[in-house]
Parts: sequence; structure tokens; C-alpha cells
Amino acid sequence: MKMGKLIWIALAFTLASPMTAVADDNPQVSDFWHTLQGGQLYDNWAKLLFKKAPEQTHPSYPAKGKQKGAGTWRCKECHGWDYRGRDGAYSDGKHATGIAGIQGASGASADDVVSVLKGDEHGFEDLLSDQDFTDLANFVSKGQVEAASAVGLGSFQVLGLIVIPQALRVIIPPLISQYLNLTKNSSLAIAIGYLDVFFVGRTIINQAGRAVPVFSMIMITYLTISIITSIIMNIYNRRIQFKER
Repeated sequence: MKMGKLIWIALAFTLASPMTAVADDNPQVSDFWHTLQGGQLYDNWAKLLFKKAPEQTHPSYPAKGKQKGAGTWRCKECHGWDYRGRDGAYSDGKHATGIAGIQGASGASADDVVSVLKGDEHGFEDLLSDQDFTDLANFVSKGQVEAASAVGLGSFQVLGLIVIPQALRVIIPPLISQYLNLTKNSSLAIAIGYLDVFFVGRTIINQAGRAVPVFSMIMITYLTISIITSIIMNIYNRRIQFKER
């Protein structure tokens, strides 16, 4: 081993020791420290932990990918250094894999993220410690806004690429119910003289005297609008939900 590398390793341990001590004494600093560790694990866990990644290509690495060997075990190799995967810097070129980024996991439970990392598709269960899994999961779940700023994304980019996408995962399900309620509650517009479907139906009943067919048409109209709204919103909701890869 070259002398220069030994000096850098010794310097790293020298700097890390007091920082770790401070982190242990201060919960706020500790959270930041462990999130920082998670970001480094995401980039290159083997280098950070002084471990050797498996030499064979990761079993889940896409066949169309151009990378081979130990490098395919890096999180950033599949999900991108900018965390956007196929939608970011790795959308094409020699690092393109077609795998989604990790924005969908932002705000997710750390336990859920850990279970994904330990699953067969990722295969990290025997490679990382429990603390490493926790740090990496917290980074994926909570540290992406700070990380996005660190890699040079502007405030509007952070808002559009990180904050809004993770907010939509929480907003969409109750929003579906609100849209359905809005459709049904539109019948209350008759109270202010608005010519809604129900008002038109009542007018037809007064003129034609055929209540059953008219009310059936009204119910079918509201049912159709509700079903279409529900289908469209649920399709979109499934697209933005957290997926393993």
C-alpha cells in the first residue's frame, strides 16, 4: 500500500473520531452525522466501510446496462448520482440502466426502506450492518433535499424534483375522495339557482312526468363521472407510489 494512501486513512480516522464523539453527545448533530453517513453509503458503501464489494455483476443489474463487476453494487450506479435514475443524468450514456430514482422513497418509513434493501432484489443483507442500513434508509427517506442542494440543484429544481413528488404520494389518496365528493356535492348548486344536472332533470320531470327514467339518467351520469375520476386518479396514484426499483 502506498504511503500516501496510509496517510489519508490515518487522517480520516483522526478527523472522524472527534466528530463521532460530538455526534454521540448531541442528538441533532447525531442525526445529521448519520444522514451524512447514509449519503456516503449510497455513493460507495464498500469504499466507506473498507470492504470489498462482490466481484460478480449484481444479479438485479439490467442486462442492457454497460457496467460490469463490483461497480454495479453501488446504489448510485443504478439510481443515479443525482438520485433521479432514468429521469436524470443517467437517462442515457454508459451509466444508463432504465431504473427509477429514489425520489419515490423520500418520506417513506425507514423500516420500509430497510426491508427493501435487505430484500432479494437488492441483496445487501449480509454486506451492511444494522446501523449502516438505518443510516442509508434515513438518507433515502429524509436527506434528499439537502443532498439535492449539495449537488447543485436550485430551489425550484428541489421543489419540482424532490419536494412536490414526495408530497403527492401523501396528497393524492385523500384528494381522490375530495374530487368524488365535489362531483356529488355539485347537486347542491341548485340552492343558488345554478342549472346543474339535477336541476335539469327536475325540469324534465315537471314537463314529461317520467320521474324514474330521468332519475336513472341522473344516477348514471354521476356514477360515470365518479368512476372516470376514480380510475384516472388511481392510475396516477399507482405511478407515483414508492416502488422497490
